[in-house]
Formats: sequence, C-alpha cells, structure tokens
Amino acid sequence: MNDNGNIETKKGTHQQLDEDEPKFVWDEKSTFLDTRYSDFFQPGNEEQAVANAALKETTLTAFFILNRDNEEARQYFYREIFNHFAFVKVCGRNYWKRRVQNLKIIVRLYTVGVRQIERFCLRLLLINVKGPTSFENLRTVNGVVSPTFKAAAAALNLLEDDSVWERTMDDAAAFEIPERLRQLFVDICLFCNPTDALYLFERSLPQLREDFIRNGHDAEKAKNLT
Repeated sequence: MNDNGNIETKKGTHQQLDEDEPKFVWDEKSTFLDTRYSDFFQPGNEEQAVANAALKETTLTAFFILNRDNEEARQYFYREIFNHFAFVKVCGRNYWKRRVQNLKIIVRLYTVGVRQIERFCLRLLLINVKGPTSFENLRTVNGVVSPTFKAAAAALNLLEDDSVWERTMDDAAAFEIPERLRQLFVDICLFCNPTDALYLFERSLPQLREDFIRNGHDAEKAKNLT
C-alpha cells in the first residue's frame, strides 16, 4: 500500500440533542482502499483521469497535510480531529479547517476484515498514533521505518495480546449482524492466532448468538448453533 490510500466516507448527518446542541454523526467506512484512481473516464483519457484523481485529497491524506502544517493538530488521534477541525471542499481543494461551530462529533471507524491484514493494521495505527504526517511516517517507530503496517503495529506492541481481537469484536458488534460476527471470529482464529480463542468466544457469545436467541432457541441451543 502506498501513500495514495483512501478512506471511503459516507455523508454525515445532523441531529438535535435534547439541550438543542447540534450533534454531527460522521460515518466512516475504513476500507482504506486506494480508490482515488477509480474515477470514471472516457476511453483514451486514462492518463488524464489518473492525473486528475491524484490531485484529490481525501480526509486521511488531508489529515497528514494538516499535521505537517499545524503543530496543534499533532496532539490528536485521527478519530479526534473531527472534533476540532472540519473537512471542507473549496474551489476543487479539500482540506481541514479549524472548527468554529460548537458541535459534538461522533466518529465511527468501521472495522476492516482481519483477512486484509495490512488494512487492518493501518486502521489500528490510526487509532493509536497521534499526528502522523504521511503513510511512511505512520510506519515509523523509534526512527525506524517499518516495511509494512503490520510490522509497525507489532513494533508498537499493538498485536501482542488478545486485547486487540477483543476490541475488534466489540467494534464489529456495534453494527454487524451476528452471522458476520461469527465469520469475523472464525477469521481471527484462522489468521490471527489468538492466545485464548475459547475466552474470546465466551466473551463475545451474547452478540454471536443473538439471532438464534431472537428466533426462539434457548441459551444452550443457541450456543451450540453458534
């Protein structure tokens, strides 16, 4: 993965709190795909389409630029930047601007499948590293540039115990259906070698068997089906 990575975003929605204070919900799907080069183009204009797409800044690449240019921004994690800066698009330019309106921001970084381990670890780094200025900088630990996001996450001990898989299951449980949660658990067991898979299963069991309980099965039967 190179520094042209992208995050696919969904449009935010304004809601009203009881105290009449606006709240902004920003749904962000962390696929971390290099999608800026997927623009539609006319046959024969491929090179121009690629050149035009390369000029676009995404929320993530603009976040890197903000950190390079604004020392204050470097104190925040990526998920926190929405509370202090607004992502604006003006005259074809995308950038983060200091927020002036008093908003409560709820940022959702959706889970990435553990089969896509590099993207998963990119998300993990964005959650745990403040103020990165580029993808390369994000992979740099104690002055050493790691060859992959997974290597960088390992260097920061982010993959050392099962807590990362517990958080992964918890994050997914917030929006995934039980069937997909069960597949995620299987993927973690197959590709990530958790130290205590049984504990991870028991810990997530209420969410894993939710649909079976809802369909009338008792707890033990639902567990066996799970």
